[in-house]
Amino acid sequence: MQRIIATSAALLGLALAAPCQRKSNGFNLRAKVTDPAHDLTPSVEGLYLSFQRVQQGINIAVANEYQTTYYLNQTEGGNTVNHDVAPLYPVGIYVQGPDETDAHYPEEHNVAVNVNDVTHGLDVFPSLSGPAAGAYLVCRREFIFPSGPAELLMPRFLYDGETLPEDCAPVAFVPECATLGNLPNGTSWNHDFVAQTSCVR
Repeated sequence: MQRIIATSAALLGLALAAPCQRKSNGFNLRAKVTDPAHDLTPSVEGLYLSFQRVQQGINIAVANEYQTTYYLNQTEGGNTVNHDVAPLYPVGIYVQGPDETDAHYPEEHNVAVNVNDVTHGLDVFPSLSGPAAGAYLVCRREFIFPSGPAELLMPRFLYDGETLPEDCAPVAFVPECATLGNLPNGTSWNHDFVAQTSCVR
């Protein structure tokens, strides 16, 4: 078991190393392994923060090869990171707080992509921030679907001072420039408060 602490210097290093920094309304969140000694096999480097449907209205966050375009939405309570499931609804990234844990892994803080609950105050450059100091992880975990169990790569958040769980790789989710599509006519939400953010190619 190891302890891991995210530092602003490490994140700054990612920004300086990132090629062709630009600005965009949309972005994908791509995993960069921050400690190769704790990478998984096969590597999680280059996977995207995405989500998978469990049942109607319920999704879980996963790391896979599928690009999922997010945007930074400015709200009174602070920025949220959202994705459009058009024309149905927008979903947003939710990170459990330090006093919340996953129901099946009680030492771990879950990351979700939800319809209603979202985490306010997130930033995405030079990489996706959390609710407080810490680091994102990609962990190999079993998830019980209605059809049965399956092994997935699932994002987690590790707060400073906590112990790195087994089968977890520390990562930074770096914003990769993407095109934010227009919403269909008649959609019940809008992009009026979408903020341009720095991103990399």
